[in-house]
Amino acid sequence: MKRTIGFGLLFFLVFPGNIRGQGRFLDSTYVWTEYRCFGFHGNCNTTRYTFATSPTLIDGNQYYEKLSSSSPSGNDWVSTNYFYRTDDSGKVYVSYFGNENLVYDYSIEVNDSFPLNNGFDNIYLVVDKIDSIQLENGEKRKQLSMRCSFDETPEHAWGYSHWIEGLGGLSGVYDIDIQECVADGSVPTTLCMSRNDTLLYDNPDYDSCWHIPTAIKNIKNHIIYIYPNPATTEISIDIKDHLIQKVSVIDFLGNIVFIEKKSKLDISFLPPGYYFLQIELENQQVVMKRFVKQ
Repeated sequence: MKRTIGFGLLFFLVFPGNIRGQGRFLDSTYVWTEYRCFGFHGNCNTTRYTFATSPTLIDGNQYYEKLSSSSPSGNDWVSTNYFYRTDDSGKVYVSYFGNENLVYDYSIEVNDSFPLNNGFDNIYLVVDKIDSIQLENGEKRKQLSMRCSFDETPEHAWGYSHWIEGLGGLSGVYDIDIQECVADGSVPTTLCMSRNDTLLYDNPDYDSCWHIPTAIKNIKNHIIYIYPNPATTEISIDIKDHLIQKVSVIDFLGNIVFIEKKSKLDISFLPPGYYFLQIELENQQVVMKRFVKQ
């Protein structure tokens, strides 16, 4: 589900000096790192990515394949079968075994929508605001802040998806199946990104560009207590020796109702029923607890 953090979106450069032929801004000089967890109780891993040096011709267009590595350094790149191209308008496409989807469009404006191509036609991203971000090398880039179409208060619910012009986004590099705005979707986090060994982006929520998700690999459910349960107006989380990074309240259908960053939650406005707490700790470990709102 949504959501939370990554390195790999800063690779799509669209300024003319970087484009040498169609799609050339996706090149092998960029290396980025993504951190991803799969599902409520799924495994977490860190992966580096870059692009192939030579283009691949598909249906008359030049694409560059995304390559991956499971190690924090070296050149042990392997194929992913994801091929990317761009056009002069600022659109970025990905091709996967003959299927092509639009994955970025840096030309859209505030209030414009962007399809997610994930099987939910009524769920899409909406541009809430456009500003700029300063990269680690001092360069400023256009930044688009996107919210889920069903979320009118992203600051208190799902949060924003940030796109950086020419560099992808801050929740990994999109591929064919975009998981933004999907309950329990596998949305990565960009940890860092560099070009020619020069750092461009460094995620402030992590200590390094390579996150090892085994600091507390198997935290036990029984060391976290929630009370009272059932509850009527508020519910508290008691956990020892760990810091709570984020708590998501999820209804029985898997929809995120709201998100907090504290251990005491106001639930007075919730309708009666069954709910889940998705509790994210400082090492990205996720623990699920169920409670009843009376």
